[in-house]
Amino acid sequence: METGGAVAHYPTVTLEDLKHLNVQEIAAENALLFMWSSSPHLDQAIELGKAWEFEWATVAFVWNKMRVNPGFYTMSQCELCLVFKRGKIPRPRGARNIRQYVESQRERHSAKPAEVRDRITAMFPIQSRIELFARQTADAWDCWGLDAGVFNVAWPSLESQWMARQSGGARTKRRGCFYSDYEIASWPDRAWTCP
Repeated sequence: METGGAVAHYPTVTLEDLKHLNVQEIAAENALLFMWSSSPHLDQAIELGKAWEFEWATVAFVWNKMRVNPGFYTMSQCELCLVFKRGKIPRPRGARNIRQYVESQRERHSAKPAEVRDRITAMFPIQSRIELFARQTADAWDCWGLDAGVFNVAWPSLESQWMARQSGGARTKRRGCFYSDYEIASWPDRAWTCP
């Protein structure tokens, strides 16, 4: 699988291994999954969301990175943040006038604009939230990921998850909003919801 150079920046996880992460264990009955994906890997991101037992909904955010990259077909400069749903949209809702389009200068490899996390928080201000494969910690969010230096925030390590899958595992806090990066999640060790 082509990784777009992710392996030069962090450890990576295969799509098949990501599918086995037990996201359902920490997801509330009614939950949303916001997942970043680059356009060439859109099909894999949708496949991953479904494997985690979320239903594909729509594109939540379109990020103009304000930097053009060469592509095979057109010049690329946008990344998509998809939204998936489990059950119903969590209630109560917060802001309902959040814009889809985000224009923010690209920073270090795979870092996403904080503005998107802030918009999700505005939309769902009281729900429990977790960012998987987090690059940094964030207020009002549990963060799980290598770059954030956090792997035990109400969720076990990757190895522990596989072991728990074999033995039935223990229950953990359930969340209504997930924020992940398939581009970084699908190959790298971060992005979707867990490293």
